[in-house]
Amino acid sequence: MKPEAQMKKLAYSLVILLLAISLTACGFKLRGSGGDTKIANLPASIYIAGVEPYSDLDREIQRRIKGSGSTIATAAAGSDALLSISSRISDKRSMAVNRTNDDAEFELTEGYKFALRAPGKGELVPSQTVRVTRILYAPDSETLSGSNEEKQLRKEMIRQLVDQMMRRISIRLR
Repeated sequence: MKPEAQMKKLAYSLVILLLAISLTACGFKLRGSGGDTKIANLPASIYIAGVEPYSDLDREIQRRIKGSGSTIATAAAGSDALLSISSRISDKRSMAVNRTNDDAEFELTEGYKFALRAPGKGELVPSQTVRVTRILYAPDSETLSGSNEEKQLRKEMIRQLVDQMMRRISIRLR
């Protein structure tokens, strides 16, 4: 191999390496790449109350609790803590209309109150509200894809809500 080609290859490799290092140094993480908040002092078993079983919210909360090393209790009586979810909000509001007076832009809102209590210890995390709001643009030409886009956006909003909740719990349990 010619010396010029070797130098070019080395320079190219060095540029790629520097780009990779700079991306990780700035805190960039790919979505779903394990950037979840893990809680060190989370009680061993937690009962989840106020969430519809097998809903997106229930699955996401369970995934995050299990990822922190705790188990999900099947009854409140035998658990070390009770995660109470209440005042759930799921709203869709028209923000703008198009020239034919059809809705063209929506404001989607998801939120709930949560508290973490332990028997005999009282409130580990007092009642708090988490809320996420996003804007959904729905053009006339994409009627079918609009409902799928809304479902995907709501799932992402639920992930963000659970992430907010886990960060708040993590801070309180330090």
